[in-house]
Amino acid sequence: MDVWLIYLWSLIGPMAILLLLRLLAIGILLEEVFKGSLVIWLTKVDKRASVFMAMGIGLAYGFSELVLYSLNYWTAGMYSASLWRLLFTVPMHGVTTMFWFLGIKLRKVWLGALGALALHGLFNYLTGFPLLS
Repeated sequence: MDVWLIYLWSLIGPMAILLLLRLLAIGILLEEVFKGSLVIWLTKVDKRASVFMAMGIGLAYGFSELVLYSLNYWTAGMYSASLWRLLFTVPMHGVTTMFWFLGIKLRKVWLGALGALALHGLFNYLTGFPLLS
């Protein structure tokens, strides 16, 4: 299987997750498990996978989420929220996938997951986004 499929899923993922978020309201947990699954998949498909490849998954995911959420914020007239997302969301997702990758490589996936969830939760708290939506 080609690595490009993993990146395709990282672009499509936010659309499916947004629907599930509205239905289930489990926010960051769902997002991080999805990205973590893609990083695990990457490490299984490409034994030479690097932290930069893993961060690419997060950056692609963050970009897709940025476009999706920004459309919602701009439509609602929430321009400052859109600006925050523009500046910080994409890099944050890149860093959280880095945590996942490092946890996998250290054979402590739980530690990578914990780091990713903690950073994502802190990001949402500091930028005023609700943790569960």
